[in-house]
Parts: sequence; structure tokens; C-alpha cells
Amino acid sequence: MGLFGLTKGQFSLTDMIEAILAKTGPADLSISTWTAANGDVSRMLELLSSGAIRSCRWLVDLTFMRRCPQLTSEIRAKFGANAIRVTKTHAKFCTITNDEWQIALRSSMNLNQNPRLESFQVGHDPKLCQFLSGVMDEIWQRQDKGIADLSSKEISGWWNDQG
Repeated sequence: MGLFGLTKGQFSLTDMIEAILAKTGPADLSISTWTAANGDVSRMLELLSSGAIRSCRWLVDLTFMRRCPQLTSEIRAKFGANAIRVTKTHAKFCTITNDEWQIALRSSMNLNQNPRLESFQVGHDPKLCQFLSGVMDEIWQRQDKGIADLSSKEISGWWNDQG
């Protein structure tokens, strides 16, 4: 089953993740976002503490480190030193997976409040989940976790060198 919808700010990407986890039970979460807000990172931490999220990895835009250094540090401290990678991205998607569910969530929303028209598509889609997870897996395999500590210019250089 899949669902496409629009929101005019009535709910956020974080609200959607929470609603999906309420259905799936404890799951592993992967997030790709251009940016995230402090409150939304805190809500993900609450889900981790409660056991709703078993693990979480974050793919963020290379400018996130410069724009939100305190959130970058918090993500590493709470989700683990290996939890974050950087790239040139504007792609917003999540995978929520466990033994029973393979949820792919694609959205125009970042992980923050979005008081505007935003779109989303969500569904149990093992093939799409496998594809999105494969993209994340490749980045985690190719990029040392220390790349996220470099300057935006150095990260851009690394990105350009990857071809």
C-alpha cells in the first residue's frame, strides 16, 4: 500500500515518522534531509530513548555542519559517532525498517517545521527501501565518518573527487 498526500503545515516529517513507528513498532530509521531543527532532533532522541527507534543514521547536506554545528555534535553524541554523513543533497527521504516492515517515506519536507505546502509519499515498499538503503549504505562505505568534521570547502572537494 502507498499513500501520496499534501500538507499545508498541519503536520511535519517528524510527526509522520512518529505515526509510522506507532504502527511498525521498534524499527531502524535512516534520514536524508537538507536540514533539521533542534526540536526535531530532540524528538528523534526521545524516540531513541523510548526504544521506538532502534538505530538512526543521518545523511545531511554539507552545509548543515556549518549551519548547525551544535546539532551535528548532539547527533553524534546521542546516536553514535558513526551516525552522520554529509553530501551535497536536497533529497528528503526516510526508511523505517524492521523484520515486518520496509517503509519508504519520500517528502519535500525537511526535518523541521514546514508551514507551507509540502508533499509526501509513504508506503510499505521493500524494493524502494532496498534502493534508498543501498544509496545510504554506499555513502557510509565510501565516506569516513571524519569527513563530516571538515570545512564545507573540504567536503565539497571530497565530493567532487568522488566523481
